[in-house]
Amino acid sequence: MKRVFSRLPVVALVALLAACASVSRREGAERVQTMVGQRVADARFWPLERHDDAGVETRLGELVASPLTPASAQTIALLKNPQLAASFARLGIAQADVVEASRIGNPGFSASALRDGGPAKVAIGLSLPLADLLLLASKRRLADGEYERAQQLIAAEIVTLCADVNQAWYEAAAAQQVAAMRDAVLSAAAASADLARRYYEAGNISALALKLEQAAASQARIAASMARAESTRARLLLNTRMGLSGDMAASWRLDVPLAAPVENEDGLEALRALAHDNRLDLLA
Repeated sequence: MKRVFSRLPVVALVALLAACASVSRREGAERVQTMVGQRVADARFWPLERHDDAGVETRLGELVASPLTPASAQTIALLKNPQLAASFARLGIAQADVVEASRIGNPGFSASALRDGGPAKVAIGLSLPLADLLLLASKRRLADGEYERAQQLIAAEIVTLCADVNQAWYEAAAAQQVAAMRDAVLSAAAASADLARRYYEAGNISALALKLEQAAASQARIAASMARAESTRARLLLNTRMGLSGDMAASWRLDVPLAAPVENEDGLEALRALAHDNRLDLLA
């Protein structure tokens, strides 16, 4: 009888260990970070777990205080964009599915004692969920596949976000430069119209010449207003991509002027091959 009871804890321990499985919370996020880092050169300083709010706000303040570059705009988006929080929540759900698929039902124990006038007869029983044990490997394999797919899709979303932020930065920088150029043209046209007015008052030019100068100044004023509106729209879009609002959205300034365009652009076939080999949404 002692030998039976001495073996019981060992059997129970084996069953309980078989039912336990764990997946590191940081493992999936680190894999996502690795996939993103292979495709976005400046995708850095985005937290694996967004618990250090004070550190995030400090870093954001430093980035906003300096002239905004495409790299710093991407960093702000990786820290602040609300879509990332939702994406990593989905990663947590997929991770929970892996843990659930790795579990089996709890073993069952039973014991009974019968007396029929003689020595007591003790019966001890142990039941295990055999169906769970048989399907455990298949369930875990499917859950692991979905978990890996979730990582690839989230990494693809982050890469897309970085590309959108990069595009929005260049649009905002270009719109700001165009607005500055239109303002300079307006200043010159307004000065020319004022000088024409003085010449007209002195009798040196005709009324037609004055009207032409004033019309040119009016056209320059309209063009400058449209350029400023476009610059405001582009800035708003960049703020939306980065996830900024309030004082931070209003305080940053762009690192301009833009660099000259490249002399030779990549060919279409090279771009298609690059997309085929690196698009995470296609790999998923």
